[in-house]
Amino acid sequence: MSTSIFKFGHLDKEEIERFAQTYFKGPLDGGDRAHLEGLVRQAVTRFEADDDEGRQEEFRQLLRSYMRFYSFISQVMTLEDTNLEKLSAYATWLSRLLPNREIPPEIEITDDMLRLQKFKVEQKEQGDASLSAGDRTPLKAISEFGAKPYTEDEHKELSEIVKAFNERHGTQFTEADMIRFEAVNAEILGTDLSEMLRNNPPDVVYTAFAQAFFQGAIRMFQRDNEMRNIVLSDADARDKATRHFFNRALRQVQDNHAA
Repeated sequence: MSTSIFKFGHLDKEEIERFAQTYFKGPLDGGDRAHLEGLVRQAVTRFEADDDEGRQEEFRQLLRSYMRFYSFISQVMTLEDTNLEKLSAYATWLSRLLPNREIPPEIEITDDMLRLQKFKVEQKEQGDASLSAGDRTPLKAISEFGAKPYTEDEHKELSEIVKAFNERHGTQFTEADMIRFEAVNAEILGTDLSEMLRNNPPDVVYTAFAQAFFQGAIRMFQRDNEMRNIVLSDADARDKATRHFFNRALRQVQDNHAA
């Protein structure tokens, strides 16, 4: 993810290094803060010179994604690469200084996650669909193919995902290995996320689901380095798995509602 941020040409590694030398030296005074802001504003200038609004928005979202990613991962595992911490500190300042675009009224973007404000949910009590490090919610028992039997199309898609994982990473995962992700669904669907999926268009709730699913998967595979590393590092493989289990979750909540 950090590599993707640099592809836009807005960031300069030497500027980030100089930023880190000041930022991590100790308590900051007014002069230090002015120096840090001056360094970060060089990236802001390059960002503003890009007249492609699509690229600008992609960069904004990727920067926010990295900040959320680092914040979560640093809580659940030890990171040996200090460059990740330097980039995180720099990104926090940069995100604050980047010019804002007009946000659609139905969506509020926060530093933690995209929180959808106008879910058509009749809540009986307040709840939070996000997951945080340290949560230890008991998992519901699942059958061989999860809470709902797999359809022929779902089974075919799962086989393709297993094949893709193994070909890309030289692993020997089986369908049984991938079905462990069903436990992630079982955990996160015990929250208000079920109502969100049931009462809103899939494209509206996918971001919230994907973030909850990602965090749940990291916890689920904390002791399985092989699977965890793929979830962390391979965005394409992660997206394929997430979308598969997102569709599984949709079918489950819809079927339960119809029953």
